[in-house]
Amino acid sequence: MRRVLKKDGRAAFSEPGCKHSQSPDSIREMQESGVLERDVVLSDVYDKAMKAGFKELYLKPMLLPSEIDLTYFEWQRFFNGMPAIVEEYMQKVRTYTEDCHLFFTLHKSLKKRQRDSRNPGLLRAAIEITDIPSTIKQGGDMVIKVLVKNTGDTLWLSEMQKFGGHVTLGVKLLIQNGKILNSDFGRALLPKDVMPGESVEVVMQLGAPSEKGEYVLKFDMVCERITWFEGAGSMPLSVRFEVTWLQR
Repeated sequence: MRRVLKKDGRAAFSEPGCKHSQSPDSIREMQESGVLERDVVLSDVYDKAMKAGFKELYLKPMLLPSEIDLTYFEWQRFFNGMPAIVEEYMQKVRTYTEDCHLFFTLHKSLKKRQRDSRNPGLLRAAIEITDIPSTIKQGGDMVIKVLVKNTGDTLWLSEMQKFGGHVTLGVKLLIQNGKILNSDFGRALLPKDVMPGESVEVVMQLGAPSEKGEYVLKFDMVCERITWFEGAGSMPLSVRFEVTWLQR
């Protein structure tokens, strides 16, 4: 496997655990069908993989939904680090990866793993407005160009993810005293994935409020279904604009 992989290639495995051959289902299969059910012992795999030239093994201790559930009270205890329930959960993880199933990858070369927005680390953004109208007619449309820079350590995914985790540019509508009129006034997708240190231009089209007056647009990045960046410590950008009468 290592020989045929590219320089940064990896081999992915979904295998039974080290007690697989001892399960009733495996014993019955061997008796009835004559098949050989072998255990996969992770320590053996690791030793052989390193001797073959692989550089690292990454394990995903994934639990099936049926393996564990928590009442709300149990979840609170777990979240607050109560030793008994944390140990119970960790024992389930150990049992699952030992007895049930292993998900792991062997990597041909060592490569720093890049966090992405599905499991974010530091979410930070520098936001700059490059083009925005100072006034807009009631009910009209305004096109705003925004330059956003990824100043955190997390890759921003641009493609919509089924369960969230992609990053968008969001905007809230406020009045001058800071009261929020619309907490989800607009969204714009990123044109591409954005690496830490990289900048992209985002074009956003918004409909103006129906009432004349002075307003504030508060721009912030959003890690969808996870958090607005402001909630993670990033600084949003607020811009004032005016809605004028529509001439008929």
